[in-house]
Amino acid sequence: MKGETVYRISLKYNVSIADIYELNPESKYIIKAGEILLIPQKKSSEKTVVKKSPDDYVVTRGETKFGISKAYGISISELERANPFIKKGLQAGHILQIPIKTVSNNKSSGTRKTTSDLPSNKHIVSKGETLWGISQKYNMKLDDLIALNEENLGRFLQIGQILLVEGNDLSKSSETYTVKKGDTKYELSKKFNLSIAELERLNPQIVDLLRTGTVIKLNDYEDDLAMSDKDMKSDTANFESKTDVTSDYYVIKPKETLYSISKKAGITIDELLALNPKLNESVLAGDSIRLRSPLTKNTTEESVDKINPKMKTNIIWSNSLFDNNLNEQQKVNDFYNGLIRAVNDSKTKYSNIVFELKDDEQKLNEKLIETNLSTYNLKPIPDFNYEDDISKLSTLTLNYKNANQTETLSIKALPSIEDMRDKMLEYLKSKNGKVICLYGKTFSSNIESIEKVLPNVELIKLNRNGNFKLKDLEDTLDPDRKNYVIIESFRTGVFLNSTSFLLRKSSEFDIQLVVLNAENIPDSSTISYNRFKILNLIYPLPFNPNYLKDNSSHHQIAYLIISDIFQRLNNSGVSSFKNRTSTTSFGTTFTYTFKDKLAENKAVSIYMFNDKSNMSLVGTY
Repeated sequence: MKGETVYRISLKYNVSIADIYELNPESKYIIKAGEILLIPQKKSSEKTVVKKSPDDYVVTRGETKFGISKAYGISISELERANPFIKKGLQAGHILQIPIKTVSNNKSSGTRKTTSDLPSNKHIVSKGETLWGISQKYNMKLDDLIALNEENLGRFLQIGQILLVEGNDLSKSSETYTVKKGDTKYELSKKFNLSIAELERLNPQIVDLLRTGTVIKLNDYEDDLAMSDKDMKSDTANFESKTDVTSDYYVIKPKETLYSISKKAGITIDELLALNPKLNESVLAGDSIRLRSPLTKNTTEESVDKINPKMKTNIIWSNSLFDNNLNEQQKVNDFYNGLIRAVNDSKTKYSNIVFELKDDEQKLNEKLIETNLSTYNLKPIPDFNYEDDISKLSTLTLNYKNANQTETLSIKALPSIEDMRDKMLEYLKSKNGKVICLYGKTFSSNIESIEKVLPNVELIKLNRNGNFKLKDLEDTLDPDRKNYVIIESFRTGVFLNSTSFLLRKSSEFDIQLVVLNAENIPDSSTISYNRFKILNLIYPLPFNPNYLKDNSSHHQIAYLIISDIFQRLNNSGVSSFKNRTSTTSFGTTFTYTFKDKLAENKAVSIYMFNDKSNMSLVGTY
């Protein structure tokens, strides 16, 4: 029947949820109105449970905390608080105290209940309340509140309905989950109240890739009986032995630091951060990290020297080229300092390469024919009048010798605004959600590109004052799918009006905010970023801003692109720009496409606002 849950069915037929799951495996994930479920028959020989008091419960073999908590309508946390000795493990024969439920949601009850009558992890809905308002009251994310109550939520809240709020341990509400198409680690971590680090620790097989159909663990609890302390210690020892520093991956132990991990692995802290950008934000015990780069794995200095016994890279640069524009001089200086820093760091990293700073480009190119060495003349040609397309700072030329003649490779090391826009649109297309775009006159030229990738996009044009009818936006929202709302405007007022409305509607609709150009996001001094965090605003960036974040973007870009080019030349020479080899330098991914002697990096990283950071990496595409 509509509205029934497995828990209610188990009570109706006086059987356990586990028994229903055993006969109907798919019911672990969803049951539909009209679906036929098999109900196990009660055996006459079933063992009678002997209780010491009306609220005592004797554990039988095969029972779990999850099953008992659901049978009594309480959380695992409540069960453990009443019986602290089961925190380390549940065993047959344990006598449990079952917390007495003081509140009933039975409509026939003559006493009207209020939130103050409920346990701290429950809330009773009052007239006029919304899911978003309740989430704010308990300092929760809206997604978390919905996830805690997804079995009992309809399209609208009901007055008197009881909701679970903070304090309920969602991560233990199920033991396994089968990955579905479109799932991401981030979405699963939020759905089951786990960090991504915990999810990867429980399921090392998803560290590299989350595959559709993979069955993942959601908690450390045993399948049947709880493990003894001895078993737990044995498993921990086995787990640690499989994740030592000689493997490609390593699980961070308590109290470890970047310094101690880098020493164990025999790499520098910079190399560790390059392989694991998330370490720029925090070092979390239990987090699975990479220790070896796929590009350089198993490549020693000795083997590199055999491939390239001697290499030389001339950096062609002259400050005089930019001295005429005093307004840009600080940008020039910052870029140059980033370049020099990359050269100095690479000198120590690649002992077989000689770096020299030169300014006579013509003479150096002529000498390429004469030398027997692997020699490269690298010339950065940044455009400091780039306006809002910062990728124009990343243009370079690379001259090299090929079959007794000089060849030139043009490089564009960072994706353009158009590249980032198109990659974000492709990302939205892959999500199969409802896409809505609010756009102003200034951004009309983008609409053709948006409709080309997303032909079913709903377009709402802003008037010349940046206003729009809220009813038009409400009518486009889909209650059955995720709604991605793109804001193509740089006006703070548009962001204020649209997000205020979307926050009010977030209790009825699944909504995520999207910006195609990060430059359009208003400054935090003009609008509170809390609203972006609640709506999980996503946006593209051409490089990782979390590394060298105390330096200007010009310094960061010069350092990142020059460091990556040196890494490529050291490992594979010019061919690395032609064969789509992907590299990651300090959190920024470089994947070049090659055509007509032009190599362009098209890799775009998508970031998101969430409760932990304004720059949480969603993925690189």
